[in-house]
Amino acid sequence: MDYQMIGLAIAILLLAGIGIVLARRFRDPRREQNDQGLACLHDGRYDEAIEKFTKVTHLNPMEPCGYHNRGLAYERKGEYDRAVADFYRALEINPRYADAYSGRGSAFLGKRDYDHAIAEFTKALEINPRNPHGYCGRGVAYSLKGEYDQAIPDFDRAIELDPQLVIAYSFRAWCHHAEADYDSAISDCTKAIEIEPGDSFAYYRRGLAYAEKGEYDRAIADFNRVLAAQPDADDALYSRAVVYHRKGDLGLALHDYTTLIQMHPEAGVGHWGRGSILAANGKYDEAILAYSRAIEIEPRNVDLYPARGSSYFELGKYECAISDYSKAIELNPSDAAIWYARAVAYGQNGQQDQSIADLDRVLEIDPQNASAFHSRAVAYQRKGDLDLALRDFTTAIRIRPEYADAHWGQGCIYEAKGQYNEAISAYTKAIERNPGIAGVYGNRAGVYFELHDYDKAWADVHKAEALGLVLPPESRDKLREASGRNE
Repeated sequence: MDYQMIGLAIAILLLAGIGIVLARRFRDPRREQNDQGLACLHDGRYDEAIEKFTKVTHLNPMEPCGYHNRGLAYERKGEYDRAVADFYRALEINPRYADAYSGRGSAFLGKRDYDHAIAEFTKALEINPRNPHGYCGRGVAYSLKGEYDQAIPDFDRAIELDPQLVIAYSFRAWCHHAEADYDSAISDCTKAIEIEPGDSFAYYRRGLAYAEKGEYDRAIADFNRVLAAQPDADDALYSRAVVYHRKGDLGLALHDYTTLIQMHPEAGVGHWGRGSILAANGKYDEAILAYSRAIEIEPRNVDLYPARGSSYFELGKYECAISDYSKAIELNPSDAAIWYARAVAYGQNGQQDQSIADLDRVLEIDPQNASAFHSRAVAYQRKGDLDLALRDFTTAIRIRPEYADAHWGQGCIYEAKGQYNEAISAYTKAIERNPGIAGVYGNRAGVYFELHDYDKAWADVHKAEALGLVLPPESRDKLREASGRNE
């Protein structure tokens, strides 16, 4: 979904609607053609409106309102260049026609030419500094540029001049949301709803803010309100799916993603979301099909390749996973997480040197990444480079002292080097940090066996088995024989 363009479309329609109201000031003997044109414009019959306003311009070529109103009709049709041309003509006749500057600003919004839009609204405000719609239009342009610190004061001024201007509250909420001020966003949306209870855009924006705050039930209620009024509101449907996903209601999320795909088969986010639900349910083959369809639609979406790669990884198809991670790295070479994912896949595929090279890259990007040191230590361990493995496990512990797996790995290296006391110390620290890792008890039991401390060995064996570890029968037999105990 292109939420920015959704907001942009609403802005253009509302600003154009403002222009229609202003245009009703037009009083002329040719009022009949003008009023018929305005009626057509209101009903969405834009071609008829253009025809009526064209007759007005023919009857009096020096009357700027005819050009202004026709510009509004072109703007509604999305023919922004023609709209701009008509607004220019209106301003040639009357250079102080503030509404024409505002209309031209709105048309530039449609063209995504935000700098020119800001300039036009500024000119309108120079002529009429008490026009709330001029401030609102300029605020919309600033917000679409991402200049929220400039947009918010314009919306503040618009609301000061017209406390009932719904669009100003809705877009100020958008700015607050972008700055992670979700409470202010919710407050503005709520005010917009008080003024206009049917304002779906305000419900939608408020739902997004509630979602960011983790208030998922409230978010869903707002999205439900939008969908009740507009069943084809794909943005609200997608957002509700995301919230269901975050809540862990995977069935409802899958239903919404599937509905979205039925409505818009080319909606890449629908296939992406569906893939993520299928993967979460362990249906990796189906997830791969969904991700592949999303990639067909959005081949430059860097996030899709690691998503599919993770499903290949879970299926043990490491070459396919590596291929997807490589494509993601090609699209975004500065993302340490993707390099890390490929390193792990290389490691599982037995390609330790390639894994180490990727982990080196991760650590160039993020030198304090404890997981990368841990994984590189594992790669060195698999290669038999015990000293380098010990160095990296130790570094991982220095960065993250509570890293149980790193203590466990350190213990394995000490055990392999015959340094049993150091191994027991490391294994014990791993258990203190995470007493639920069955394998650590198994490893420590083996070291106690080597030290002939059979009581502690048996205690660790029992704990490991209670946690689900199945020891090789020969290991138990050796411990029985050495300890003289039949357990």
